[in-house]
Amino acid sequence: MIQTISQRISIESMYLDSDIKYHILNKLKKTMEGKCTFDNGYIISVNKLLEIGDNKIGCANSLVIFNVTYEADVLKPEKGHILSGKVCMVFQHGIFVDIYGKMKVLVPATSMEQYEYQQGENIFTRGKNTIENGVDVSVDIVDTKYEKKQFSCIGKLHRNAN
Repeated sequence: MIQTISQRISIESMYLDSDIKYHILNKLKKTMEGKCTFDNGYIISVNKLLEIGDNKIGCANSLVIFNVTYEADVLKPEKGHILSGKVCMVFQHGIFVDIYGKMKVLVPATSMEQYEYQQGENIFTRGKNTIENGVDVSVDIVDTKYEKKQFSCIGKLHRNAN
């Protein structure tokens, strides 16, 4: 999902030149990509700088602080969202699905009513359909929790999954 984000960012005064937009975008990419906040979720990538607003000079150092607005690809899990990913762990109590390498969604076995866990093979089966490590699935987000700068999610297999 693409989102517009406004925040403050600081750069060293030596970067106040004709390439200031480049320097600010570079700093945003370095500091924000991969971060997770409650308001924005996981910032997958900073795409472009939309606006440079007011600025001020930092007190004890040579930093200049800018108010900026930028566009970013984000992953913010919310109840009811359908997300796609790869199964990264299978165990008798359910599966974990990796979403963009940023978070893992637990799908409890109790929500996989039509699937049966195969103990020796460490897979879930339903007729000819198999859920195992590396399989692509879609999950409906059932619940989320934000704690320690990351989201924990519980999901269920999307009805069209496998």
